Amino acid sequence: MTHCSGAPAVCRSAPMPGGATAAPEMDIGTLMKASSTTASVIDGPLIEALRVALNTTLSAMDPDWDRRFLAARELSEAVPALQAHSLGYCHDTTLALVNVVSGRADVDEVRVRLAVEIFVAAWRTASLRWTVQGGHGGRDALLNLVEETFAKVPAALACPA
Repeated sequence: MTHCSGAPAVCRSAPMPGGATAAPEMDIGTLMKASSTTASVIDGPLIEALRVALNTTLSAMDPDWDRRFLAARELSEAVPALQAHSLGYCHDTTLALVNVVSGRADVDEVRVRLAVEIFVAAWRTASLRWTVQGGHGGRDALLNLVEETFAKVPAALACPA
């Protein structure tokens, strides 16, 4: 797998399993990594800074991104190699986000990693819910699901066994 950095066009042309199929996920991952650099200077909860960066990223995606993302998710679910690639890219993006934020001297790396992992889990939960709904409601519905999912994180962390 080729590590993507820079503009989304770089990711679309990168030689890897699933290449163009994974491009919508890679687009958002690449932009999130770029947007999250501001998270290292924002005061307040890290997960909130990452959520704001995610919303900014989603809002900046081109109008056709929704269709491409849904098609990529559908294909990924049907082809195990593409699903593995998607999970691998998610892992790489998680590590990149941790590295961006861990660059500050005043952070606890364990807490940063936990916050980023929770952020990624919330994003995946929202995006998979939207995918299961067939993208009904478009990008606005996805943004609403992101907000709903992130609002449930504190209760999820305190959920009884």
